[in-house]
Order: sequence, then structure tokens, then C-alpha cells
Amino acid sequence: MNAIINGKNVTFEAGENILAVAKRNGFFIPSLCAFMPLDHKPGVCRVCLVECTPPSGSTCIVPACVTPLEEGMRVETATAAVRARQRMQVELLLFEHRLSCESCSRLGSCELQSLREALGMDALCPAPQGRTGVATTAGPLVRDMDKCVRCLRCVTMCRNRGVSALRADSSGREEQIIEFTQSACIRCGQCVRVCPVGALSERDESASALDMLSAPDLFTVAVFSASISGALKGVFSSLSCTEPEGRLAAALRHLGADAVISADFAPAILAANVSTDLAERLATGNVLPLFSASCPAWVNYAEQKLPALSPQLCSARTPQMLSVVLNKGKMAAYYGVPEEKLRILLLSPCTAMKEAPGFDAVLSARALFRLMNIGGICLDTVTPEAFDPFPVSEEPLPPAGEYGEISGAVLLKLGAQIRNQVQTSLPEGGRIVETEALLGSNVIRTALCFSCADAAILASQATDSPYAFIEVLACRGGCPDGGGAAEISEDTPCRTK
Repeated sequence: MNAIINGKNVTFEAGENILAVAKRNGFFIPSLCAFMPLDHKPGVCRVCLVECTPPSGSTCIVPACVTPLEEGMRVETATAAVRARQRMQVELLLFEHRLSCESCSRLGSCELQSLREALGMDALCPAPQGRTGVATTAGPLVRDMDKCVRCLRCVTMCRNRGVSALRADSSGREEQIIEFTQSACIRCGQCVRVCPVGALSERDESASALDMLSAPDLFTVAVFSASISGALKGVFSSLSCTEPEGRLAAALRHLGADAVISADFAPAILAANVSTDLAERLATGNVLPLFSASCPAWVNYAEQKLPALSPQLCSARTPQMLSVVLNKGKMAAYYGVPEEKLRILLLSPCTAMKEAPGFDAVLSARALFRLMNIGGICLDTVTPEAFDPFPVSEEPLPPAGEYGEISGAVLLKLGAQIRNQVQTSLPEGGRIVETEALLGSNVIRTALCFSCADAAILASQATDSPYAFIEVLACRGGCPDGGGAAEISEDTPCRTK
């Protein structure tokens, strides 16, 4: 099918909207609520306005994200009338938006500010009187409705994750998102990653972390979690430097860290515990499949919505396991400092880990980026340094997979030979990674899934499950893609389930 956009002939498939076709052909149309990685186009912000003329009909201005392109249609994206209407819509959003930009978590990456600049709107509109200026906190997440632009991205993301803790109330410009405290939030933080402004954010502990690092009477240990490396690549992608972990280790020492260690031993210890649990169940005929409990967001979901699954959850859990291994008493003795003077700073992309016991602060990849800015450190100029040694008893094992998973390590720990690994589709667009292995003369299968929605499907089939072990990661790309990783942009591939 053919149409004309800004005088250029374009081809498209039936049912495609104007916004998608225009972007594919290199035409810029400002938009806010539409978000292609989630296939989300509610048409509520009315920023993506264009002028279109159907083959038989009069010219009108319509939202591009919800208007299907038609054969022979002519579209203009930047006429004076269109730009005036686009500016008016952004002005309305700015008028309803609390402009605390200098202290906002999205400073420098705010999509509303980017729209203002793209439309040549120099002056900021003053926020209306009567704003509360109060942000509410739910565990590791912060919600500020004075900044909400009602794009509903968070609602779609939460629903696609299988949680549906966020719901829309009312409709149109009066639409509101319910409080976290009224929901069943599992603290995965994926909603934060799609919020275009600062209405949703993680609890920022970078200032308190800097206080710990700079306090001369404290001994502060910074711990890099096993999954932080993958998340750093997205957050620090604009840097030209290599070896971000080594540079960050050096930077943290410059800010006052007395020791910087890597917790890359964690997957090995976790796999050892899980393999022991699984071996016992295989030997005794105890209830299978065994479900992982290494993802704290998934554990929150299972405890809230699948309580009957409790006997099948692994006893080994990452937050508790790390708290035991990195016990303050043991670490204080190892470093020769009083326990009351020891502070542990965990670096992890998992927002649910912020509720883990035993840590004085938990910084995500984004918070670590802010910490570097607060400290005035340019990583490009920092010489990489090695991590400090820290003794652990677990023997070396293959590292966690690209998603932070441990299924393969569990099978190897059991002595199984992995024969095959395939991706399998689930209903409603979900997917799992199936692994088949030979243990003695028996074939055992494991499954790895990437959302609580998929986990719920597998849990519903538990009585007839072909799997001995099911590993669940609540975030779409596993642990490195946690709620504290880089914001998801239009260029980021994003599975709906």
C-alpha cells in the first residue's frame, strides 16, 4: 500500500498507524504516550498531531499514533497549524507538571523536556498553584503524581509483566494511577524504566552512600553484585571508556571506599545450594518442579499470588544468601575493624534488593551514575583498578548466563551433561528457554522464564510439569535488566511478556 508523507511516497502494511510509518521513513513526529517497545499507543497525550488528507475527504488534524494510514492518504507532519497544536499540548502538560527539574531523577533524560526543546519552546510554564509537592514511597519505589503525564506506560508494563499492580482510574486528561500502597507491587521497578518523566523513580540512596564513603571514622565496603556489569553497559553507554567495572572500582576508592569487592561468587554459592535441594528431591521423589527463589521480585509475587507454591520454592534466596556471606561480623573480623564502624554498600540493578537485610545502602546502575556526577568524577579519565580480594569457600563454577540465570550451573553441579537448549513459546506471547540434560541414565529438563506472567502459566501446569527445575526472573532481560538499569527507550527491543 502507498501513501505520501511530507511529499515523499511511502509504502506500508494495512493497519499500520501514521506514527510508525513516519518514524520508519525518517520523519520526526513528537510523541509522549506512544511507546513502540511495549506496542503501547493509548492516544491520550495528543502530542503526535499531524495533518492528514484522505483520498476522499477533507483535511483534518489527528493523533498519529492511533490513526491508521490509508491508501493514497497525504500526511503533513510539520505545518504551522500542526506545530502550534503540538506546542499547545506540551504547554498543557507542562502547566500540570511540577517543574522541580534540577532535583529530578530524570534530569538530562526527561522526555517532556526533550519535547519542549524539539518544538522550540524556550520558556518553561510555571506550575499551577495547589500542587502538593509530596511524593509517596512504596519500599524502593517513589511515586510523584505532580509529575505524572498520564501516558499509562507504567500500567501497560506492569500488566505485561503479569503483575497488574498499577491500574488506571477514570479516563482521558483526568486519568490517575492508583497508589502503590493500594496495589500488589512486587518491587521489580520495570515501571520506573518506562516512565518518560520523574513521576516514578527508585528511592535514591546516592547522597547517603556518599556520606558513608566520605566519613573518616567509617570503614565502607562497596560490593559489585554479579549482575551489575550488564546493567552498567546501558547506563554508561555514552562513555568512550572501556572496563567500566575497573574504572568504577577506582572511582569508588577515590570517593572514600576502603574496599571494593566483587560478589561474582554469588551465582556459584546459589547454584550449589539449589543443586543440593534439587538432588534431594530427585532422590526422594519429593514434589517437583523446584522453583527458584533467587529473584526477590518473583518471590514477592509468589508469596502474594501463588501461596500454594511455597513448598516448591528453593530455600536458597539471593538477598539472604548474600547477607550471610557478607555478614557484618565476618567482614569486620576480616578487615580488622569494629562491627559498628563497618558499612556495606551493595551495587545492584535490582530495585527489589533495596529491601534486602544486611546492607546500609543499595545503589542501582542509574544511582551509581548519579553518584559519579555528584562526586565530580569523569570515568573517561580514571585508570582501571582491580577488585580487592575477599575469601569465599565455594569452589569455582561457570559464571551466570547472560541473563544472570543459574540453571546451567545447577545442572553442571549435579554432574549432568547438557544435551540441548531451545526457546519455546508460551500462550499470550511468552517464552521460556528449555534445557535438556542427561543425569546418569535419566533425562531431566529445566525451564527459564522472564516474567511472573510466564511463571504463573508454568505454575498452573506444575502437577503435569515436564521440568525438574524452573528458574524465574521477573525482569524482561533477566537480572542485568532490573528496575535500576538504564531507562527503556524507543530503540530498546522489549518483549511484552
